[in-house]
Amino acid sequence: MFVRMLELIGADICRDGGSIALDYRKEDGTLVSVLLEVNRYLDGETPTYGHLHIGREIQNRCDASTIVLKGSNEERALLRDIEELRHLTPTGARGSTVHWLSQLEDRLADRTG
Repeated sequence: MFVRMLELIGADICRDGGSIALDYRKEDGTLVSVLLEVNRYLDGETPTYGHLHIGREIQNRCDASTIVLKGSNEERALLRDIEELRHLTPTGARGSTVHWLSQLEDRLADRTG
């Protein structure tokens, strides 16, 4: 019997100054894109994070319809998926993928959006 698991595609920091992006596939093959937006900050300040967006291709559409509320069922499902993804080997992803996956998980609780 073949059991399909989550597939970690990649996680990285964006060139916008620090937003964190994650892409993975669900068991049914659906692509999930996640973006944790960095708030504006000055050089030397520690970045903070605002809105969490989840969608199919979030990098192409990041608006109010993709925002996930803190404490929502969707956020809890993402956290469960991240926990599972942390135990997988990324397929073809960059070496920093696991680092940014952990950073995303760590920053979710403190986000302001």
